[in-house]
Amino acid sequence: MASMNFALLAKQYKKELFDSIIPFWLKHSLDRKFGGYLHCLDRDGTPFSDEKMMWMECREVWMFSHLYRTVSQEKEWLDAAKLGADFLRKKGCNNKCEWYFLIARDGTPLIAPYNIFSDVFAVMAFTEYGAITGGKWATQLAQKTFRRIQQRLSNPKGKYNKKLSASKSLVEHALPMMNLYIAGILRDLAPLPECDEIIENSLDTVMRTLFDKKTMLVYEYANPDGTHPDSPEGRLINPGHIIESMWFMMEELKRRNDKKQIELASKVMLNALEFGWDKEHSGIYAFLDAKGYSPTPLEWHMKLWWAHCEALYGCLLVYELTRNEKFLEWFKKVHDYTWAHFPDHEYGEWFGYLHRDGRLSVRLKGCLWKGPFHVPRMQWKAWQILESIQNRNTSTQG
Repeated sequence: MASMNFALLAKQYKKELFDSIIPFWLKHSLDRKFGGYLHCLDRDGTPFSDEKMMWMECREVWMFSHLYRTVSQEKEWLDAAKLGADFLRKKGCNNKCEWYFLIARDGTPLIAPYNIFSDVFAVMAFTEYGAITGGKWATQLAQKTFRRIQQRLSNPKGKYNKKLSASKSLVEHALPMMNLYIAGILRDLAPLPECDEIIENSLDTVMRTLFDKKTMLVYEYANPDGTHPDSPEGRLINPGHIIESMWFMMEELKRRNDKKQIELASKVMLNALEFGWDKEHSGIYAFLDAKGYSPTPLEWHMKLWWAHCEALYGCLLVYELTRNEKFLEWFKKVHDYTWAHFPDHEYGEWFGYLHRDGRLSVRLKGCLWKGPFHVPRMQWKAWQILESIQNRNTSTQG
C-alpha cells in the first residue's frame, strides 16, 4: 500500500466537503422564515416535511460552528450557525434543559424530550458555538445540558420508559461511547471538573462491561456484570458503532500516549471490520447477531452511509497511530465501495440507504435520522489526517 497517493486522497475528501456537502446544506436547509434548519430533503434538496428533529438541528449548528473554528472564519458559516443556535435557544428544550425530540417548523414541541441523544447533540452544538462566539450563554447551556445528561443516565427515558420495574436493566453501548465523546469536547473547549472522571468511567464501561474478550466484539447491550443475555437484544452487534466507538477511544488514548490500549482498540476495530463486512456483496452490514442467527432489526442487511464514514476515518486514524498496513488495505476497500455507491454526482451530497446488493434504497438526502453530520465530519477528519500522513511521509523521505 506504499503507492497510495495520500496527497491526492486529501484533495478528494476536501473537495467533496466544500464543493458538494456544505453547499447542499447552505442552499437547501436554512430556514430563514422561522430559524433553524429544514433537513427532510429529497434528492434535489426539495423539502418533503418541515418537521425538525432535534438531533439534526443541533448537528447542523455543530457542523457550521466547527468548520468556522477549525477551517476558516467564513461569515456564511457563522451566520448559518447563528440561525440554528438562536432558534434552538428559544425553542429547543424545556425549563429542565431537556431537549425535545421533534418540533414543528415554528418550534412548537411535537415529541417530548424522551430521548437523551437530543441532549448529547445539544452539548456538541452549543459547546462549539460558544467557542466561536464567546457567548457565555451558549457555553453555560452546553454545560447545564451535559450535567442534566449525567443525572438521567440511569434511566435516560425517565417517565417515558416502557419497561416494567421487574425487567432487568441492560448497559447500552451508545450511552458511554457518546458520553466519552462529549466529555472530551467539553474538556477541550468548555471544561467542567467532572469531565476527566466521566471520560474514565466511559472508557471502563465500554472495555470492561460491553467488550467481550472471546469474540473481540463490543456488544450493543450487556448485563452490568459483563455477561450477555442469550436473546436477540443481548446478541446484537452493530459493526459501525464498534468502529466509531473505537476511534472515539483512540483519540483519547492518543492524547494519553497509551500505546497498549491503542493496540487493543485497533484489534477490536479490525475484528469489527472483518465481522461486519459482507463478503458476497461488499459493504458493512447494519446489524448482525453475535451467534450468527438472523438479526431482528429489519434493516440489518442494509448498507448505511454513516457506518462507512466511521470506517473510513477509523482506518486512517489507526494507521496513523500504529502504521499497521492492514488498515490501509481496509481503508482502500471501504473507500472504493463508499465512493462508488453513496455520492450523488448530479445533485450533490450523499445518499444514505442502500440495499444489501448496493442498489439505492432511498433517494433522500436528509430525514429524521440522516443529516449534515457523519459525512462532513468524516470528510473533514479524513482530509486532515491524510494531509498529516502525507507530510510525515515526505518528512521521513526527506
